[in-house]
Amino acid sequence: MEDEYFGRKAGAKARGTSMRAFLPLIGFIFIGILGVFAFILSEPVNTLLSERMANYPYDQMETMRIVVGVVIFFVGLLFLGMLYAMFAPKPPKTVTERELEKEKRAKQQELLAKKRRKREIQKKMAQDAKARRGEK
Repeated sequence: MEDEYFGRKAGAKARGTSMRAFLPLIGFIFIGILGVFAFILSEPVNTLLSERMANYPYDQMETMRIVVGVVIFFVGLLFLGMLYAMFAPKPPKTVTERELEKEKRAKQQELLAKKRRKREIQKKMAQDAKARRGEK
């Protein structure tokens, strides 16, 4: 009853906003969160690296902190990209195996029909030629 009221058929799926429309916005939000995450983690990771590495450039601690933050950001970005590639909504297949088989069979039948027509035309032409010559 409600479906008829809103102008929809009873079995029709309700039209709504697709999640796909918001994926770019969600991506920008994730990039922002990842940037904040990299900024927060860059200091402890930089300190850890300075303690563990013998030839660490102590005179360039701020520059190294920025470099570490950028590396953390890009590693996180690669990880999120990999997750998106694994779980992204995939478009429906436009061509299926069944359709390809149908097309193949249709082409074969078309070729056979063409050969039959050609044989019939040749047979008819041969009969017409015999009729013109007076042979039966």
